[in-house]
Amino acid sequence: MKIIDAHTHFFPNSQMLPTPQEWAKKHGESHWIMLCADRPDGKRTLQGFPSVEKFISDMDAAGVEMAIIQGWYWQNSESCKEYNRLLRMAVRGFEGRLKICASIQPADVSSALEIIRSARDDGFCGIGELHDGVQHFNYSSEDFSKIALEAAKEELPICLHITGNNERNYPGKIPTANHAALSAARSCPNTKFIFAHWGGEIFFDGNEKLLDFGGNIYFDSAATPLLYPKNPEIWSKAAKIDMGCSLAVYGSDYPIRLYPKKGSVEEMINIVADAKDNFGKSTATSFFYGNAKKLFL
Repeated sequence: MKIIDAHTHFFPNSQMLPTPQEWAKKHGESHWIMLCADRPDGKRTLQGFPSVEKFISDMDAAGVEMAIIQGWYWQNSESCKEYNRLLRMAVRGFEGRLKICASIQPADVSSALEIIRSARDDGFCGIGELHDGVQHFNYSSEDFSKIALEAAKEELPICLHITGNNERNYPGKIPTANHAALSAARSCPNTKFIFAHWGGEIFFDGNEKLLDFGGNIYFDSAATPLLYPKNPEIWSKAAKIDMGCSLAVYGSDYPIRLYPKKGSVEEMINIVADAKDNFGKSTATSFFYGNAKKLFL
């Protein structure tokens, strides 16, 4: 079975000098530092920092044909521009296996639009991941509508970080305006949106009718083992919901260590195995490959 991992990240160690942590500190990226640097409680961060060669090796081991590297929700526009440049350099020579999405800061609409307009020529296949709670933009604003419409014009899907409205806490958890995101996506039917992390449970909410989304809203499975550690049936539940809808997209959130009790380094094998074993066969092809191909390739 072909697999596209539609939600990964990569922080190019050799370009983010002297280290990714120092690079982020220099650029005033306090939220990223909180998530990815050493934790105050002494526990090791779950974020991995593989080389591009290890990234490819982990893909090979898990049977992943291609990975989509999402950008990051940097707080500052200049961080987005610089990171985009470094990411382009990092994947040079691996374009057949790794595709990249452009980072933007929606609160700086002029900079965001500039990046979107040149994204295709610069080798990007999407926009995001965006986080309104960290980047302090408003989904209901005219500026965000401009961004969404420009992305549609350039045929670039937008990935949104959606935080779950549940009691599960973790370092760096910041709420997102989930219903405002839904309204914005519905107001821009020509723009393709990916709601990350199962849309913060929107995908599993019985009050929402997925078929009413109009075909422009998708939901990825990024970080499922961390978000639902005590609910292994979540994959089969998702498959039953997605049957006939074809809105679910496979994503891992690599290189986060999704199974910290199983190993000390980032890997892809375990989440691929869990998803394969438990996601329904009738929709597996679109989930693992078809929907991501339609969105990004």
